[in-house]
Amino acid sequence: MDWQTLTYLLRGTERQKAAYKTIQSLNIIETLKAFDPILVGTIPLKIDILNSDLDIICEVHDFPSFNPLLQDIYGNHTGFCQVNFHINDIPTSVTNFFFEGFEFEIFAQPIPTKQQNAYRHMIIEKRLLSIGGAESYRAIRDLKATGYKTEPAFVAYFQIECDDPYLKLLEMESMSDDEIKKMLSL
Repeated sequence: MDWQTLTYLLRGTERQKAAYKTIQSLNIIETLKAFDPILVGTIPLKIDILNSDLDIICEVHDFPSFNPLLQDIYGNHTGFCQVNFHINDIPTSVTNFFFEGFEFEIFAQPIPTKQQNAYRHMIIEKRLLSIGGAESYRAIRDLKATGYKTEPAFVAYFQIECDDPYLKLLEMESMSDDEIKKMLSL
């Protein structure tokens, strides 16, 4: 699956098609091209719920230039908010705003996008959904609708014992599908 070519959204759900149209209308992927943007999260996986946002991760090393760029381009959109902080000593910038009925979240770290946790989570979640079949998609959406965050919803549905769902999913990425099936007793 080429997650960087968003045309897969056109073959998906109505919400995915609407997301594609909104992303194209905003021209955000082209605007962020220099930062290797990838749409991640629940919408690409077809496990989104009504208030799911469009999460775009970026690789950024120069926040003093990146943050004002986003402010200049998207600062006039409803709900524009930009926060800078550290996650495990990694500089991080999160920018949120609304456009055409979707909330956008641009998450930036000085890490290649395919090595960021959000992308890594999406890849293992896609594998789990493939293993779990159609029922797993419905069940995960149902859990999210009751308030579960995505990674805890996966752990709950697949009955994976752990203290930290986010860390556990990352640990599973090196496992083969057969090893995962064995772990899940499938």
